Amino acid sequence: MTDFAKSLEKYIYRSTLTESQLAKISGFNRSYIALIKNGQRVPADMEKVRRLITALNLSPYEYDTLWKEYLKARYGEENFELQSQIVNFIEGFEHQPRISIMSNYQHEIPDIKSVNNRMDLDYMVKAVVENEALRENGKLRLIVQSDFEFLFNLLPCVYRNSSRLTIEHIVCLEGGMAENKGLLYNLKFFGKMIPIILSEKESRYHIDYYYDKVTSHFASSVLMPYVVISSDCVINISVDLNHALISKDVDVIGLYNLLFDLRKRECRPMLHSIGENDEYLELCQEKPKEPVEAVYSIGSQPCFGLLDIESMIFKYINRDRIEAAYQFQKLIQENKRFVSDEKMSIISYFSKVGLKSLMEDGIVKEVPRELYTALEVEDRKKLIEMLIEAIEAGWYTAFLLDDNCISYPENLIITAKEMTSVNIFYLPENNESRFALQEQSLSKMIYDFLVDFGKSTYVLSKEETLKYLKKIIR
Repeated sequence: MTDFAKSLEKYIYRSTLTESQLAKISGFNRSYIALIKNGQRVPADMEKVRRLITALNLSPYEYDTLWKEYLKARYGEENFELQSQIVNFIEGFEHQPRISIMSNYQHEIPDIKSVNNRMDLDYMVKAVVENEALRENGKLRLIVQSDFEFLFNLLPCVYRNSSRLTIEHIVCLEGGMAENKGLLYNLKFFGKMIPIILSEKESRYHIDYYYDKVTSHFASSVLMPYVVISSDCVINISVDLNHALISKDVDVIGLYNLLFDLRKRECRPMLHSIGENDEYLELCQEKPKEPVEAVYSIGSQPCFGLLDIESMIFKYINRDRIEAAYQFQKLIQENKRFVSDEKMSIISYFSKVGLKSLMEDGIVKEVPRELYTALEVEDRKKLIEMLIEAIEAGWYTAFLLDDNCISYPENLIITAKEMTSVNIFYLPENNESRFALQEQSLSKMIYDFLVDFGKSTYVLSKEETLKYLKKIIR
């Protein structure tokens, strides 16, 4: 018997409501409620389950706990955890640190050959990293996993204030894509790297990965698995992050660089940075390598690029960006033809906050903001009207995010055409990042998440979505 069935039976007994009364309130019949209590059925109708749970007069904590138990029973505990962690990963973009401080003096690096405690190790790493950041063409090479919290917290601060430092980072990921524990490890690791990725804008943070069984590869039997290499120093670090060997010998540094190069040959790049304007438009024009049934998009606003917006392009494009206007026009024409010829549908998820921003400011998030001016009020309404027509025509599927279940970052857009083609755009003003995810386990995980997201509790129904869209343009 599931935890959901046990808890439901307990709360029903405590409520003193009869099964007949619960059947009338929820819409389930009496016999089906009995089967749910006995753990023989897990209902798929979420709205009826909500009505059933609400009738039990639970505290907010009890309600949330019971609802999570229901989701675990319906989707399986591991799949529920995976979906929850992807939502946490997405919500984390909204809480990226706004770092602006870094020491601007040269650290004194002690002339020592080893350290034997965490505090001394952290000092040495900070000194080596920040000194390298002050060089004209500083370069760091890292083989470090996500458990080195100090270094992962230090690097965004360094990058925010250094226009010269380049970092090559080799990481080990779990290779068993069918195992949820491995997928969760890779996702959490990627989440640790996001603040570093977003803190530099010139593609100077290069991540390469290889697959292995992480827990065994970095087990205690591996004495010194982590390495930090600078221009004039090597720090070789133990698995418990309490001990390190330090060398400034030129031959030793050369040997470690050689070993790093050999390891890198066996790795693949995790990300491909997407440049502004021309490269961004070229990416949007790329067609899937294989026929696909749908293109998925999740952002604070719907994907407008497939609607009939050609008449707006030359009206709002900046005069010195006229070539971009022609590229946009070509992109829209090709995309509309592609959707029509391939019988492909569009699935878009978006938030009330993003729609409110569009109606108030006239800013379309998916278009690089340096290319155009804000839309006039009537054209903002026209965009929403075209979206409503597309949804009602059936070739465009749209889901409004439930603000009570997910806090979607206003400046984040994720798109996916295939399970090996996931693009992430984070577009806060004056600090934009665009990159394609090339690591397969993460790409497939996010793609599968978007495919199933429309059936989740995080979104509202098509009817509720249309009702809200019509309401905001009145």
